[in-house]
Amino acid sequence: MKQLIQITNKNILKLFLVASLLFIISACGDDSNPTDNDDNKNSSGTTLTINGDGWSNKSLTVETSVATYATVSQMTVVNVSFNEDVQMLIYVNGGKSGTYNFKEVESGQGNGITLTSGSGETGKYYFWKDNSGSVTISSYGSVGGKVSGTFTGKLYNATTDAEITITGTFNAMRTVDVPTSALN
Repeated sequence: MKQLIQITNKNILKLFLVASLLFIISACGDDSNPTDNDDNKNSSGTTLTINGDGWSNKSLTVETSVATYATVSQMTVVNVSFNEDVQMLIYVNGGKSGTYNFKEVESGQGNGITLTSGSGETGKYYFWKDNSGSVTISSYGSVGGKVSGTFTGKLYNATTDAEITITGTFNAMRTVDVPTSALN
């Protein structure tokens, strides 16, 4: 059983790394029509509150929020960066509105959320377990539009298995689709 958990955590880490790369690539474009309004900050309407493992009703401020659809794996990844060196990735199998319970599948893909806080030896990495929460996508816009919804659940520290509770909303700008698998 422990070996299965290790394999699953490796696949989740692969998802995290690919989503981070997608986020970096999508953030590197030239804005042909720059403005300073909230719509171009990609973060309006995104919230996160964390409880547990050192956090007590901690609300974080959003820096950026983007959503990308991987056409081969048919996965949507919402990448949200917060102040205080926290990053959250929301994974959903599919590209449409609906409620998605946290669930892993054999390939390592699934519906869920990962969260990182800090980096290096002092960093913390949290992942989902089956049925520990859900993501509801209320609006799934086309490229250039918004992907928005809510989430609630429990995540688990990859090192200590300490539990945190998260709740919040997301409102991410949808970037161009990528013709790849979320794992490759």
